[in-house]
Amino acid sequence: MARQSIVTDMAVDKGKDSKYKTTEAREMTPNTASGNAPSNVYSIEGDTIAELSTKLNRGIATHPIYSHMYILAISEVIAEEGLIEFLDFVDRNREMRDDFNIVVVKNGSNAGDILQVIYMYKKSASLNLARQLDIMEKDYGAAPNLKLNDFVRVYNAKGQSPALPESV
Repeated sequence: MARQSIVTDMAVDKGKDSKYKTTEAREMTPNTASGNAPSNVYSIEGDTIAELSTKLNRGIATHPIYSHMYILAISEVIAEEGLIEFLDFVDRNREMRDDFNIVVVKNGSNAGDILQVIYMYKKSASLNLARQLDIMEKDYGAAPNLKLNDFVRVYNAKGQSPALPESV
């Protein structure tokens, strides 16, 4: 049986030499997915989603489990250029659930940088960020609780525009 790792976060930025740069944070202890295990953060560039997926699987010697993903962070540049190609791949991927948070990282910051933040109690940045988004939405109504399938439906609907929370 192949070794497995739990993908807890994914980020999409503009690549330096390619169209996309994706960053994934993976828990290297597949039995827990609790946020307490150290995460391995890995980035790769490519021009298509299929190319990125292949390169990530070659670069990390574990099989990715995407069903525990909490955060998809997208840089403002990628969000402005158009997300539908990337989100279509994510939406059609049978290994991914559609209940993760999508955030746009603004002010010229790299989306991949938020995956490298280490917190005192949870070693996975996504668990802390997901908890903060839930609190913002429940207590302040500040972050729309918009999941992937809702975002894609509204994005493709005539006369509607989806709203995503921002991370500065």
